[in-house]
Amino acid sequence: MESLYHAYQAYERRAERGEFSTQRPKKVYIRYAYREPVLARVGDFLIRTGLKLKCRYATGKPMAWSPMTGSKQ
Repeated sequence: MESLYHAYQAYERRAERGEFSTQRPKKVYIRYAYREPVLARVGDFLIRTGLKLKCRYATGKPMAWSPMTGSKQ
């Protein structure tokens, strides 16, 4: 009986230190050095495109544009 009590105490001490985690381990993502600047450029492009469309919509001009040139047809 005493050995079960000591085993339980050892378990409690290890649990207090966080050796037993009930959470799933987080997935590891590898971030490459070129990824951050590319994401920043894509975000900037989307913001500029949205502002252009908003400006065209606000001025009443047609919103038809060519995906090849980025200008109105």
